[in-house]
Amino acid sequence: MPVTRSGVTVTFSRDARGRASLQVTGTGQGQEELRALGEELSQRVVQQYVYQKLMDEMRKRGFNVVEEEQNEDRSIRLKVRHWEN
Repeated sequence: MPVTRSGVTVTFSRDARGRASLQVTGTGQGQEELRALGEELSQRVVQQYVYQKLMDEMRKRGFNVVEEEQNEDRSIRLKVRHWEN
């Protein structure tokens, strides 16, 4: 699945074994810049995936998010509460 923005194209794909990969191409950027963009994007995708899995699991187990904070370094801090009946 290709995504293009500001002259940079990022292609997400999976091989026959289900292993995900990411390819970054663009004009006007060097290889190191493209590599850094790919790393940053892949980290964001993984963080969003883990966040969604965590939220789904907490909901299933009866936890409620009472506070959520995203820090400057893009880390996320969650404060949750679980009430026993």
